[in-house]
Amino acid sequence: VTWICAIGFLGSIIFTTNAGLYILDIVDHFVNNYGILVGGLLECLLISWIVKARLVQKHINENKGDEWGYLPTLWNILVKYITPAVLVYILYVAIKSDLAENYGGYTTAALVTYGVLFLTFTVIVAGVITYLPWKADKHEHTQEEDHLIV
Repeated sequence: VTWICAIGFLGSIIFTTNAGLYILDIVDHFVNNYGILVGGLLECLLISWIVKARLVQKHINENKGDEWGYLPTLWNILVKYITPAVLVYILYVAIKSDLAENYGGYTTAALVTYGVLFLTFTVIVAGVITYLPWKADKHEHTQEEDHLIV
């Protein structure tokens, strides 16, 4: 936690400069228009094609509380096909819009430096943190959950 907070602190120092508000605007645009869309798309693909949507649906239906209703088969279709298609379309429209005219009147160099590179750096750091070894006692799971681990 300390290292992650330190990385967050160092990464956010740039926002305290005189140009910080402009840089924040660019980073916010790229994170919201691309980071969240791609993250949602990857999550749909992971759940539906790698973990298998039916397995997740079965797990949710078997372990739901009283306040949850039954998760219908339609959910599988939405997660596998409909949601990814909508997200790809929204991503296409966002990219097309950004290529037609620079966001906010910023220069292309500023958009690439603070938008694309910041988003790329964030993804790389997240990937590195994902593959760092954890202490064995910090992520134990029950035997019933073994079928969910890919």
